Amino acid sequence: MAAASIHEGAIVVGTLFNEPMRVETVRDNGDGTWIVGLVGMQTERFRRVSLTTRDLEDLKVLDSSLTFDGDGRLLRLGLQAYSLGIAWEFDPYFGLSVSRVDPLPHQLEAVYDYLLKVARVRFLLADDAGAGKTIMSGLLVRELQLRGLAERILIVCPANLAFQWQRELKEKFDEKFLVLKGGDIRDQFGVNQWLEQKKIITSLDLAKRTEILPGLRQVNWDLVIVDEAHRMSWSPPARKTARYALGELLRDTTDHILMLTATPHKGDPDNFSLFLQLLDPDAYADVRSIREAMDRRHAPFSYFDTKDWCSSSLSARSTCRSPASFLIWRRSSNNFCC
Repeated sequence: MAAASIHEGAIVVGTLFNEPMRVETVRDNGDGTWIVGLVGMQTERFRRVSLTTRDLEDLKVLDSSLTFDGDGRLLRLGLQAYSLGIAWEFDPYFGLSVSRVDPLPHQLEAVYDYLLKVARVRFLLADDAGAGKTIMSGLLVRELQLRGLAERILIVCPANLAFQWQRELKEKFDEKFLVLKGGDIRDQFGVNQWLEQKKIITSLDLAKRTEILPGLRQVNWDLVIVDEAHRMSWSPPARKTARYALGELLRDTTDHILMLTATPHKGDPDNFSLFLQLLDPDAYADVRSIREAMDRRHAPFSYFDTKDWCSSSLSARSTCRSPASFLIWRRSSNNFCC
């Protein structure tokens, strides 16, 4: 290739580069060399190189003129792929439309009106047993993936529910999760399975083990879902439980966390405050700070007159509160939410 052939906008290939390069800038040094700024057509990475006359001879300029002899089917396929990639921007229920579920109104409300409205999902979903917490979790997984916000996903649940989670996510959302067991980790000694796999289901009692925690600590998760999360609760002055320590680790190593339980409160405000700290250690620092924030109306709480929860609320007042920023209280009997 002659020096005169290289110009801004030209596409060049050759042994010097591992991909076609687009010329952005050309400057003649006057001593038989040229300083050329190029951008990779595949990686979009910018490079500035010094080329001699001999280097230029090894390059070939591709014809960059527009033609109409391309494959129309490939063009259509590319346009369809692009439109699917941005479909969630135009269809707020796109994740639902590509799933095999028929959710109830309260499930749609929880996911689309609350969970997906915040930049970081930090929620406790406290709903009755059988209310469809798995469906709500699956919708959240699907929507975050479609938005490019979740790639590494960990689901922690009791061992007897692991394969149920795997089956329901596959059947209803076509999501393939690996159930990681202790034997799998032992068989792959020296390999961190938590890093090797991107979508994992594991048991709570496996993940809490002392020999497992270092491997978990190396991973930054995009989304963590904890089923039967009340099993992580802890009440001082007893020694901090291994399950609670696991909850703290997961809280600090994930962008989004969703905790599921049907029994969040045991009637002990201190225990409940520590439990909420698995969502955010600052917002729920202690019982006193929560009460003061509630009195000042500065806490992320909403008021609801629900007599059945008043006896176990953090406040001695006649109203119970449902945290809107971090917490969803749902009871199918009166169907209220933050």
